[in-house]
Amino acid sequence: MYIAIISDLIGSREISDRNRAQAALNRTLEACSEHFASDLAARFTITVGDEFQGLLKPSADPFHMLDWIEFHLEDMGFRSGIGLGEIATDIRTDRALGADGSAFWNARDAINSVHDHDDYGAVKTRLAGLPAELLSPANDLLAAGDAIKSGWTPLQRDTFRRLLDLGIYDPRFEQKAVAESLGITDVALYKRLRSSQMKLYLRTRNTLHRMLLLRSGEE
Repeated sequence: MYIAIISDLIGSREISDRNRAQAALNRTLEACSEHFASDLAARFTITVGDEFQGLLKPSADPFHMLDWIEFHLEDMGFRSGIGLGEIATDIRTDRALGADGSAFWNARDAINSVHDHDDYGAVKTRLAGLPAELLSPANDLLAAGDAIKSGWTPLQRDTFRRLLDLGIYDPRFEQKAVAESLGITDVALYKRLRSSQMKLYLRTRNTLHRMLLLRSGEE
């Protein structure tokens, strides 16, 4: 059982300097592949046009990785399909190209579903490959999280990125220590967390990761 991710940039045809944008995307994917190296079966890579993909080990957290990419690639939004399944071919660990199997088929179905059901542009991520009784609740949780994140202000987005840089992707963290790391007061951090529902967002993503772990037999 593997986790495949297929993503595509939003509005890529409107990007004026495509070479610069693709270089920035490539740098971010390389950095992500280094940061999460132990969780990858094959490194993230640009495939064709405005698409990129990666192949994750069954214990990996795809939501953490996608947020890491998004918040280190602020100027470019993207949609993603996450697919659980098998890989029937050899895997090139240096890049997620050439591998085939139900994990990638499901990821393709998931990203096509984003295009068809994006809730007026709020939904950016969908899953495929879970049992039917889990798939709809999982995608509803994804949609709820995406809706929360879509309303964040620049300050709230910056706060979330700085949490990521501290290695935090769980709602259970010591707020006082984090506030000190961010150079702000406990009260200021509390207000940002409350107004953004950031901890609720992290709870939805953590719940989804546990669902994937149960499906893959990793928990």
